[in-house]
Amino acid sequence: MHTEWSVDLTEDGPTLTFPWKDPEGRFRYVRLKTTLSVVEDVPEARDYPELRLLLLAANAPESPLETARCDVWGTDEVDEGECWWLDEVPAYKFGCYVDLLFSAPNLRESFSAHESLGRELVDRVGAGPDVPGSVEFIVGRAYYCDSPAESSSRGSLSIGFYVVAYVFGYGASVEDARRNWAGAVRVVTDAVSQVKVL
Repeated sequence: MHTEWSVDLTEDGPTLTFPWKDPEGRFRYVRLKTTLSVVEDVPEARDYPELRLLLLAANAPESPLETARCDVWGTDEVDEGECWWLDEVPAYKFGCYVDLLFSAPNLRESFSAHESLGRELVDRVGAGPDVPGSVEFIVGRAYYCDSPAESSSRGSLSIGFYVVAYVFGYGASVEDARRNWAGAVRVVTDAVSQVKVL
């Protein structure tokens, strides 16, 4: 499985305002770290058991991490450059992203902690089973506040970092891509469950 990590702190790079809520009020941040049972309130976790297990592992009481957002999708738009290590360009890909952040406020502002996390996750995923998939961990900029009500104004937020994990599975059919994605998510779940306090 192709695995890499990178840093993107550019204006166009990934960002997280935490806690978050969408402007229309349809979706909002659900803190799984303090009450794991609310994982059932996350539609993606209900629909995709593999993602549910990843969310539970990242938010486990013994984990130094927690999650902020996630999403899942499938497509037949596969760019040759994104899967150069495979023998042929697959017809389908299935993927997800999960935002990972440290629970400890002091670590949220530490670039070196996020850099170490990215390296550790890549090493652990790379040591796992090989599946036709890819995982990328990107260190991005995060804006932290005490309540969702304050998150609309970045002026009152502290600036820090987070890691977004992109996990993809590829295949000749939708079913193959979904199955390979599930295998890749299991490898990431195992890696995340091994992360300890830095």
